[in-house]
Amino acid sequence: MRVLHEANETVLEALAEFRNSSLQESLRLIRYVVFAHVESGILMHNTLTKEIVLLEPCDNIYDNHFLQNLWLVPQDFDDSIIATKYRDWLFSTRPKTLEPNGYTVATTTDCNARCFYCYEMGLAKKKMTNETAIDVADYMAKNYFSAPEEKRRTISISWFGGEPLYNKEAIKAICNRLRELGVPYVSTAISNGFLFDEPTIAEAKWLWRLKRVQITIDGTEKKYNKAKNYKEPGENPFETVLNNIDNLSKNRISVNIRVNVGYYNRDDILSLIDIISTRFKGRENVKMYVHSLFDTCGVTDVKGDEKEKAVYEAMKKMNRKLSELGINAIRPLNLGVKGAHCMADNGKHVVIQTDGKLCLCEHYVDSKHIGSIYSDEFDEKMIEHFREITEPFSNCYKCQIFPSCSYVKVCEDNSVRCSKYRQDYKISNAVLGLELIGKQLTEEKK
Repeated sequence: MRVLHEANETVLEALAEFRNSSLQESLRLIRYVVFAHVESGILMHNTLTKEIVLLEPCDNIYDNHFLQNLWLVPQDFDDSIIATKYRDWLFSTRPKTLEPNGYTVATTTDCNARCFYCYEMGLAKKKMTNETAIDVADYMAKNYFSAPEEKRRTISISWFGGEPLYNKEAIKAICNRLRELGVPYVSTAISNGFLFDEPTIAEAKWLWRLKRVQITIDGTEKKYNKAKNYKEPGENPFETVLNNIDNLSKNRISVNIRVNVGYYNRDDILSLIDIISTRFKGRENVKMYVHSLFDTCGVTDVKGDEKEKAVYEAMKKMNRKLSELGINAIRPLNLGVKGAHCMADNGKHVVIQTDGKLCLCEHYVDSKHIGSIYSDEFDEKMIEHFREITEPFSNCYKCQIFPSCSYVKVCEDNSVRCSKYRQDYKISNAVLGLELIGKQLTEEKK
C-alpha cells in the first residue's frame, strides 16, 4: 500500500472519536470513498480525510493504517453520523468576521452581448462613475492600510459586469488611484473577451496588472455567434474573441475558457475543444472548463430528465477529453479542506456594486446589500444570511463525495441540486482525477 496524498491531520483530530483502536472482523470500509482501477492497482480517495492510497494486488485494507485514518467503521455504523460531524466542524472553521482583501468590482451592469440565459436579464443598466471609482480605490486602500503591516497582502480585484470592459474608464480610474496611494494589487476579469483589442490588452497588462481572464465560449462559430447575439457584432465575433485570446496569451495573461453546456450545444462542444486545443497547442496559460447551463441561475433549455441526463453524459466526455489534452482548468479531485462554500462566505471578499454598495455574491450585483464603501458598518444579519448552508437532500448522505459538498441557501439555483445525474457526474469527475494519477504512476515506471 502506498500513500500518495496524506490524510489531513486537522480532520483526523476533529474526528478522533470515530477512529477505531483495534481491528475487528465486524469492520467495513466507510461509504465516503471513491475508487478507480488503474494499471498499478486500485486507487482510493477518502473524501473525509483527503487521503489517497494505492492498493496494490497483495495489499489488505484491514491493517492499522486504514484503522487509524478513518477508512474503517463497524458494520452497523451509520456513516451519515461521521459525515454530519465533519461538515459541522468544517463549516465552523469559516472566519467569524468580514475583513475584505479581495474585491469583485461591477464596473457596469450593461453588456455588449445578449445571451439568452443571462441571469442579469432585465436588470437596470447602471455604470460606475469616475467619482465612485476613485472612492472604491480609497475604500480598498483604507482596508489595506488599516491592517497591521505584517498582515498586509497584495489585494486582489476581479473586474465584473455586465461586461466590465464596457466601462474601462472605471477600471483605469481605480488602478491609477491605487498606484498613487501605493497599494499593491493584481486583477482578474470575467469577460466575454470581445473588447480585448491590442491597446486594451497593453493597458491591462501594465496598469490593471491583469493576470487572468475568464472568457465564455459556448460553442463553435455558428452556435457561439447566435448565443452571444452581440449588439455590434462586426464580421465574425467568434474569430474576434479567439484572436483576442491569442493576444492575451502571448502577453502572458492566462485565459480560462468557460463553456456553459445546455441541451442546445451539447453536441457541439467536443468540436470546440478540438479547435481550442489545436489553435492554442503548447499554450500552458490557455485552459478550458465546462459548466452546466442550468447551474447558472439563468434561463435554461434543459427541462426533463432525459435532457438533463444527455447534458451530463456529454459533459463527462468533455471533461475526459480536456484532461487527456492537458487543458482542463478544473482539478477533478477536491483535496482541499475549507469550510467556505465560495467567496460569499469566506470572510475575505466583497462585491462592490456600481454605486459603491457592497454585497457578497456576484450574482447579486444590484441587491442583497451588506453595506457600502462609505460606511464602516456591515449588515450582520445579511452576512449571516449568506452563511446559511442548505439542508442536504435525501440522497446526499449516501453519496461518496457528500462530506465536502455544500450549497449556501442564498443560491437561486438550489432547486436543481442535486439530481441523480448531477451526483453521478460529480463522482465521475473524482474517478477521473484518480485515473489521471494512475496514468502518472504508469509514466513514472517507464
